[in-house]
Amino acid sequence: MRPAFLLLPGMLLTLCACGRGGATLETDNVQAEWFPNGSRTAIVLDGETEPAPAREIQRANSGMTLLYNSLGDGRGALGINGALPETATVTYRQGTSPAVLHFKTSSREILLSGVCRLDAEGKTSSLTGWSCQERGTALPRTGTAGTMTTENSGQ
Repeated sequence: MRPAFLLLPGMLLTLCACGRGGATLETDNVQAEWFPNGSRTAIVLDGETEPAPAREIQRANSGMTLLYNSLGDGRGALGINGALPETATVTYRQGTSPAVLHFKTSSREILLSGVCRLDAEGKTSSLTGWSCQERGTALPRTGTAGTMTTENSGQ
């Protein structure tokens, strides 16, 4: 799509249609805002909405535990349920409060929605929904609750 330019007194506004349904901030802003370089973030995803009988057959526990080690510039290593970490990128949706965080690895995409900070230092957050789409699977895993705790490397 072509961008449109609109002139107002002393201002130049650029309007551009976004093909993904929402804008995202640049990854360096994500890193500065949510995941400082060198920080470790533990993310516990609960409240899985998959029917219980199917979940019990496929895996013993509901939800997931993620560990994200930030390498800066919106990049890091993401480990899931204690497995070897994968290289990941993270972005978040601009202008939404609470935040929506999007993690992407070579094998899956994880979307955390309704992320709100619970303390003044911004080290603890809660979330109201999540989904995880693994490559090669038809249905995503989804849930309704979670927490996020970040530790800076220098502390």
